[in-house]
Amino acid sequence: MARGLDLLDSGKRKENRSAMFVPIFDLAANRRYVLHHDSGNSSVKRRVKATGMGLEMSQGIAAVILEYRGPSRTIPCVASLLASGVSSVLVLDNSDDGGISADALRRALGEDARIRIESGGPNLGFAAGVNRALGMLCDEGWTGRVLLVNNDAQVLAGAVEALDRALDAHPRAAMAYPTIRHAGFALTLTYYHPWTGRLSQVYSAGGIPYVSGCCVLLERDQVKDGLFDETFFMYGEDVELSARLARAGRDVVHADDASVVHEGSASSGTSTLFYETHMVAAHVILAHRLADSAAKRAMYLAGRAVFLSLRAARRAIRHRSVTPLRGLVDGWRRGHSALRHRPRPGFSD
Repeated sequence: MARGLDLLDSGKRKENRSAMFVPIFDLAANRRYVLHHDSGNSSVKRRVKATGMGLEMSQGIAAVILEYRGPSRTIPCVASLLASGVSSVLVLDNSDDGGISADALRRALGEDARIRIESGGPNLGFAAGVNRALGMLCDEGWTGRVLLVNNDAQVLAGAVEALDRALDAHPRAAMAYPTIRHAGFALTLTYYHPWTGRLSQVYSAGGIPYVSGCCVLLERDQVKDGLFDETFFMYGEDVELSARLARAGRDVVHADDASVVHEGSASSGTSTLFYETHMVAAHVILAHRLADSAAKRAMYLAGRAVFLSLRAARRAIRHRSVTPLRGLVDGWRRGHSALRHRPRPGFSD
């Protein structure tokens, strides 16, 4: 689940491992609540039985990983999940490399009955790949919660249980997310500013809070084929999902005592034409998906035209390469092309 868009100002903050609490974010109202833990425990007390949407924890949690030509990263990711107590791990190979990556994974992991490795055929992109994996689980009758994890992430001890407890404690939540530890920073919610596409870690007026797709635990009703908007090939689908959940009146919950270490952009690189192109395309698609009128869509696109151009120029100078400029042009075209194939229901393009 994608991992985050690179824009002019990411506003990352340094790690802070202070008090133990579970912040709950109401995406629709941009309100944060805090459930303090029992001082004698490192986590909130679990329910013996869930009600409403829930089943008992004894059913377990399944994990889904999307593999893209990175067995050396996927193997430790799987190991961290199994050590954390997940019931099963489904690895969908999205590498489109003639089975090389899948075969390497099977040689390293194939003896463990808890691990299943499936081929996705041609590279489906992140959103479609995750949707297919979730569809496989549903077709097989899985009705429990599902943890989505990037293959370049490793789940630290206790994280899965903490995420599960966080969902137990907040029935309105659609998903729970951990603290992402990346390059010395501790990341939780990020705010996406629809007028420009700028990202920040601190709320400012108009910012849309979203949860990174790097690692999230899905509540049972969210485990379905079609969770992500497949107009997005890479990047941005987590912003759209968070915005959609907010419109539906659903919350997300942060388990502060759950941590994941994330390498970041391992499968795409941060200065390749692939990365530059799909990052720009994601921002173009988001301008359409987040707008609720033609006028607002036009203003969102105008803001992106300015800020994405500035970003491309800055990166071209920094890297002494025309790749960011090529990515700007190619991504703008790709984004609009994807929208022509998948127009938003109820809004004429």
